[in-house]
Amino acid sequence: MENNTESAGYYEVAHTADWALRVWAPDLAGLFCQAAKGMAALLALELQHVPRGQKEITLSADETETLLVKFLSELLYELSLG
Repeated sequence: MENNTESAGYYEVAHTADWALRVWAPDLAGLFCQAAKGMAALLALELQHVPRGQKEITLSADETETLLVKFLSELLYELSLG
């Protein structure tokens, strides 16, 4: 495991069948943000620093991991529309 002194970030983890990221942040919102940035990096997307707009989404799940998967899936869906 890498020893990282940054308070938030991500890096790709070697995986035999799929992509995998290790993601960390001081809070849940930051964790979701880092996961989204990591996913964008894996997809070779350039993120805009200036928002083009906002869209509110509402998601729910019994577990945090499931909520993260739903969140990233929703982002992929939104990217496919644009």
